[in-house]
Amino acid sequence: MEKRELVETIDKPEELEPGTGVAISDDTKYEYGASLETEPTPIIDPAKGKTVVLRSFDFVIPPNINLKDFPKDKQKIFNDHAGLIKTMLWSDGLIPYEGSHEVSPKVVIDLKERKFKIIVVAQARLNTMFIEKPESLSKMLSSTASKRGTSRHQK
Repeated sequence: MEKRELVETIDKPEELEPGTGVAISDDTKYEYGASLETEPTPIIDPAKGKTVVLRSFDFVIPPNINLKDFPKDKQKIFNDHAGLIKTMLWSDGLIPYEGSHEVSPKVVIDLKERKFKIIVVAQARLNTMFIEKPESLSKMLSSTASKRGTSRHQK
């Protein structure tokens, strides 16, 4: 197959054909239609440190709120609900995670369903213990992959 010139900008993606060179940046170039593969990299989790939990809080946008007036700024949405989230975490013996690695809350908005979700990382309050036995990230991912029958980790 003959190599073609790199396309710097793509005005009409529907006109791309396999073999057309595409430049994403100066360092990233590939051939349109080519298989892109990487070597799998195992996640190494020493299972040390604080035990944390992901908590998800689901909210419904009230019917009296016009979706055009609903805030698009996810930080504002989180700030408006931060007090309630802290109270709900506290009632479960948790506080927002305060570790050396900052983990920001995630806000997911679904305007079609008139719902949004706020996901936060939390840790146990002082003198509070987790009832469930914690698992390392590596163990959780390998058990999830083996359930699907698609484990990519070499043993």
